[in-house]
Amino acid sequence: GRIKNNYLGNIKTSSELNIDGKYEIKTSLESLYIIQGDKKIMDIFGSNEDNDFYRVSRSRLINGERLEYEVSYFDRKLVPFINKEIAESSIYKYLEKELGLNITHSRREISFRYATEEEKQHMDLGEYNKYHIFIKWKYTTIRNSDI
Repeated sequence: GRIKNNYLGNIKTSSELNIDGKYEIKTSLESLYIIQGDKKIMDIFGSNEDNDFYRVSRSRLINGERLEYEVSYFDRKLVPFINKEIAESSIYKYLEKELGLNITHSRREISFRYATEEEKQHMDLGEYNKYHIFIKWKYTTIRNSDI
């Protein structure tokens, strides 16, 4: 079944929810590629067309159901390398431990909307594919003392 008793005032990541290990959680890399010149992404990052970014999309299986789907972007000036192994484990751990980056804060926004075609393809929405779904976005600020 689906994870129950998770309240909006207590939003947690799947890893935080699974601190006691009662859920089987597996992250699967759906796609990983480099983008450049995407106006929306350039505006979010405050960058220009010379910057390029990794676009990483992952789904999370919780007890065998694909209940989470996320798309993340990483500026290649800060994160010069990502591969499948990194993407399917903890990207945050890689950023902090391997690259020495400092994640200063993140913000989560809650919205209710219909799933996009991409999300429908990578999630087990069942009867909910016709209705609004819960989406969590994170904006994370990363600092590198060298920059």
